[in-house]
Amino acid sequence: MGRIGASRVFFDIQAIFRAGQLVQDAQAQATLVQSAFLDSFDAITDSAAEMIERIGQLAEVSAEAAKNFEEASIQFEKFGGRVEQVEGITAVGEALGFAADQAVVAGSRMAQVQSLFGAETTPIATQMGMQFGLIGGIGTEDAMLRLISLQEQTNFMFGQVSRSALDQMSAFEKQAIAANESTRILNQLNTVENRSAATMVQLTDVMNRFAAQAHIAGDSVAQMAALSATLLEAGETPERAGTALNFVYSRLAANTNGARDALVELVPAAVDSTGSLKPLAEIIPLISAEMGNLTEEERALFTKTIAGTRHFNKFTKLIENSSRVTELTAVAMAELSPALDEINIMLEAQTGQLKLVQAEVDNLNIEFGEKLLPTYVKVAEAQRNFLMILTEGGTVTGAFVEGIAKFHKLMELTRPMREFVLGIQGANVAMG
Repeated sequence: MGRIGASRVFFDIQAIFRAGQLVQDAQAQATLVQSAFLDSFDAITDSAAEMIERIGQLAEVSAEAAKNFEEASIQFEKFGGRVEQVEGITAVGEALGFAADQAVVAGSRMAQVQSLFGAETTPIATQMGMQFGLIGGIGTEDAMLRLISLQEQTNFMFGQVSRSALDQMSAFEKQAIAANESTRILNQLNTVENRSAATMVQLTDVMNRFAAQAHIAGDSVAQMAALSATLLEAGETPERAGTALNFVYSRLAANTNGARDALVELVPAAVDSTGSLKPLAEIIPLISAEMGNLTEEERALFTKTIAGTRHFNKFTKLIENSSRVTELTAVAMAELSPALDEINIMLEAQTGQLKLVQAEVDNLNIEFGEKLLPTYVKVAEAQRNFLMILTEGGTVTGAFVEGIAKFHKLMELTRPMREFVLGIQGANVAMG
């Protein structure tokens, strides 16, 4: 291992100081001093080379980050995103601990389905997706897909506002509604997750299997989440719970095998003043209150009529745990666990601070890389031109470089043998 730092300086000083004592010949002394100087100069060049190498590595990382960001921006614009929205999305992403390219990739996913959200609300939908991923402990891509599916089925981002009413609104009005409704839904989902045994992933897995039918039936997202969490707590898997609820809503809507008739006969209060069925989360407690008046056989027949022979046991679990459905619906509607509070707690922790700082570092890398990309283009063009010269047959330059390349390859192949021979010679000299 070569000498570095203070030890190298010490030996160079010793060489110069001892030159006059060890060597009497003036020419030999000068040679020894010159060698010590060259050794010091070599140390400087080694350090400079290492520093240049480190800067080069940083430049490569930054250039790669800039390329990823530009590719993400191109995809965002391709899917209908607006150029002026990129800066806002990257700022929101950095505030949540996401690098600019990650934030814009998320924005691209939302821009793809802007018919669901609206072009004006793409940044808000993107922010909600990133927040949802943070509180749910899931990846941004997965979070986006879950929210897109839920929005497609329930239109939760615009609440009770109709499409025709939205078309008459300004961009600012749409953004305000989307921001308020998104925050409300995140708060409700986070509340159910925090106050039940269900995770955010499980809740959305269940809901995305029946949300469309439930939305048509008039159930809110809070009620859907409460029904889902109750079945999950009762031991059902997301797939079984979601499929069962889908069957119940479908059978009631179509009055399959007299399901709606049987419900109204047992619970007349299940119908509102317009003749439509009330939300299922409100009907379940009413059914539970009437089940005590039925025999065991009548209860089994009723649940099979409503949910079918494959899913009556899941429907029975909902009835038996009707108080839990009511409780979870109430706490969700009250938004007792605001999502933003939880996100702030996460980001204030040491791991969150690290995530935020890393996002800043990544974004500075992108900014630095964007300044380097024009230089990289020029270097690549110069390399292309040089290679074009080399590939043209019969040129002196091409023949010379080809010869150098062959010589370099030969030296590489013979290096182990050369080092072995030099080692033997060195050992012979050392042993006299």
